[in-house]
Amino acid sequence: MSKYLTLFSYMLIALFLTNCASGPSSVEFTSAKTKARSERNLKDAEMYAIKALSIDTHAQDAQVPYFLATEIYKPQKKWDKVIEMFDEAMKRDPEAMLLQPLMYDNKPITRMQDQISIYYENELWFILFNQAIKTYENDASDPEIIRLLELSMYIDPSNVKSYILLATTYDSNKKIDESKNIVNRALDISGIKGGEKANLCGIMAELYKQEENYSEAISSYQKAYNFYEELDDDEGMMSAMVAILSLNLLLEDWMKSIQWAEKIYEDFYLINEDNEMDILFNISLAYNNAASSFYNIAGNVFNSDNPKRSELQDSMNNYNIAYEYFDIARDYFMELEDMGSDNGASMALQVKGYMDLIEETQVPFVQKQLDSLNSN
Repeated sequence: MSKYLTLFSYMLIALFLTNCASGPSSVEFTSAKTKARSERNLKDAEMYAIKALSIDTHAQDAQVPYFLATEIYKPQKKWDKVIEMFDEAMKRDPEAMLLQPLMYDNKPITRMQDQISIYYENELWFILFNQAIKTYENDASDPEIIRLLELSMYIDPSNVKSYILLATTYDSNKKIDESKNIVNRALDISGIKGGEKANLCGIMAELYKQEENYSEAISSYQKAYNFYEELDDDEGMMSAMVAILSLNLLLEDWMKSIQWAEKIYEDFYLINEDNEMDILFNISLAYNNAASSFYNIAGNVFNSDNPKRSELQDSMNNYNIAYEYFDIARDYFMELEDMGSDNGASMALQVKGYMDLIEETQVPFVQKQLDSLNSN
């Protein structure tokens, strides 16, 4: 019984809407509907409907542009025209009702604005986005990609996927500034998820990296890391850490490199097997380059004919730090050697040479100088 009452209720709604929402009529609009529905002549139907748009009778009538959008331009896949006419319909009558209710999620949709929103989010956005992907795969320089994605962003401003593909398109065409602007627009979207923010920050970081602006790239990856951390996304955190380590190596900030190298090695099991050797090599370089830096600073004492006690003591301390970091670097290089890396084997031998030099020559010499000052 309730089933029949429900159906009866829908029939009453449809009858009510048809009576109150059918709107004004004209010869032009009637001809347009006849041409489209009976004769399948969309060209003439469009001509009559466009004439109807400018008639005073239809000045506040949303049905004419809605008809153009759904029955003329949609079948022809003229998506920009579809959107233009939907906008015109809502401009003329924001509270316009559908002539017949449509079902969505087991509920009747009666307002035109609701139906347009549902169509945008559940159908048209996917059409535009998928067409943009297909065009991008065929020719990343095709300007049609940008047009399609701008339309998709217009109808669904909160869908981050459109922004990411558009930023990627600009990047592929060497338009980094435009790409960064799109990423910033996406980051300004209210209510986007943490994972999406992290992804966008990673994209921004890579754009800065292309410009060799490594400091800004690190800052963006740090933001991505923080978002992944909030989500307890271990793999996301690891990808950000690996990128930050690499960038700090490029900046020759050895101590920061070591900080991130330590964090990475703690969770090394998260790294894909295909990338293990490359990442372990960067970890090794962090310690090796830090050691080399301290080693070179320690050697400055030999440029002075009469080094002071404080200079000799600093040199001794720096040699000790260098030895410690060389020792750690050697362990990692030997680990690489065990994994089959010839480069790891040669680097381990090279580092051992520096360690022997520090232990057998440099430190004893500095200590002798200190002892000489103490005896005086």
